[in-house]
Amino acid sequence: MSATSIERLAKLGNIVLHLFPKLLQIILKTRIGPSGLHAKYQLKDIRIALSESEMHLMENLPNMDEFTIELCYKILRYENLMIGPSCKWGNVPNDREVEIGDDVQRLLNETNEVISKMSEEISENNYEQFVKRLEAVIKRVDTYLHPGNFTCFKLYETIFRSDFDSTDILQKLTVMQKIIATCNLYNNGSNVQHIPLPYKPWFITKIDHTTVAVSCSNRHIPIIDIDTGTVTSTIVTSGHSEGISYNENNLYVVIDLSEVQMMDLTGKVTRTIPLPSYSTYYITVINGKLICIDSTSIYCCSLGGKQLWKFEERKYKDLRGLTTDGEGNVYVTDEITNTVLVVSNDGKNSIEILTESNGLNKPIGIHFDKKENILLVNYRFKGTVVLYDVQMKHTEHK
Repeated sequence: MSATSIERLAKLGNIVLHLFPKLLQIILKTRIGPSGLHAKYQLKDIRIALSESEMHLMENLPNMDEFTIELCYKILRYENLMIGPSCKWGNVPNDREVEIGDDVQRLLNETNEVISKMSEEISENNYEQFVKRLEAVIKRVDTYLHPGNFTCFKLYETIFRSDFDSTDILQKLTVMQKIIATCNLYNNGSNVQHIPLPYKPWFITKIDHTTVAVSCSNRHIPIIDIDTGTVTSTIVTSGHSEGISYNENNLYVVIDLSEVQMMDLTGKVTRTIPLPSYSTYYITVINGKLICIDSTSIYCCSLGGKQLWKFEERKYKDLRGLTTDGEGNVYVTDEITNTVLVVSNDGKNSIEILTESNGLNKPIGIHFDKKENILLVNYRFKGTVVLYDVQMKHTEHK
């Protein structure tokens, strides 16, 4: 990156680090007073999942001065304190969408945009366009919060013209992680549906938008209509069923921890696939490949059972959940190290995208929503499901 580009990045980083959190703090205070927010926190009436650092900030209420843009955004969004953006939360507003909710989303998006440019050249035009977009947002926020009083714009001008240490700004941007929006899956409990089953459930897979299959004890796999909450049919397997995956009109089921049976929705077995490990519970099938894990390794096999690659690293001793994104990259949780690990679809590269610093505590289940590009993680003890917006580049894990 050229010296001029570095200077532009430092200027943008100074705004992101010192102005954006202040703007979100001001907006948040108009929606809920610091004392009221503190009371909600003390009463455990907060629906969002908080990291350890965020819990510390909440405990310091009524002081909001150190609230991060991420924490303000999460509270505004998931505590339903304001009308969301026209494009829905987590998306990119178009130029005609200029309500306050749209601009809250823009501030988050622009933060991510600056962070993502750490290794890119920033042209003069890109820099000027960013400043132009930002000034328009700030003026609208002032109109919304302080009609006739340009409080936010004056704050922007002060920060924009202030001296700053470029090296310090760039270092802070380097360690600043991509903002991830988290929430409790059931914001108010209204979406919870209880479906009683005659046997203990083990694993679940989606068949279509209203149907799931669940592997259960006693060698049964009920097919369930989640709209009506009824079991529409039941498959009886030849052995104990564990991990289960649905792909291209077929169910793939781990049987007796020794093989995967491919079957149709009536239970007719059309293929048997040997497993590379005798302690495999979790599987998924994507792009004609079987992905499975034991406690220490990730395997990729052909549907004929040939091992294509294996990923193993000494530090990971308790791999749990398993899912894949649209490109076939593999996501797993490790309960001991409190991490979510991503392995590339060829098994050659890996990266930890979530750790204890993100609030992970005994993560087990995991699912990647390929349509929305959202990662769902649940914890063993907290009774919490957390959603993460995923945007990342895969790099080699050293």
